[in-house]
Amino acid sequence: MQNGQSASNLGAVALRNDFSFSIQHSAFLIMGDAGEGLVDADARIQERMEELEAERRRRSNGVPRIDPEKARQVESLKLARLNLERQGEASPHPVRQQQITLAIAEIDKRLAAL
Repeated sequence: MQNGQSASNLGAVALRNDFSFSIQHSAFLIMGDAGEGLVDADARIQERMEELEAERRRRSNGVPRIDPEKARQVESLKLARLNLERQGEASPHPVRQQQITLAIAEIDKRLAAL
């Protein structure tokens, strides 16, 4: 044996080295698995974001964008027209009916402009 080491000391050193290697190796595997989980989660998130973007593009193709303000104005004018028509039917006065007719014409003009 070299340097005064006995056979039992060499066995103990070899056993200690094997144990140390197995601890380091298992720690690497555990840490490696955790890292892989993060990479997998990141990949799944990226895939989901790509799916949502593709679906958003699919929905927007061929469908014109609706301006919410314009839609609100059109709906408001239609309701005003309907209200005036009901008032015109219920009013017995010819002057009031003429005013309502002019108001409906103005609403129709504004609807055509939108």
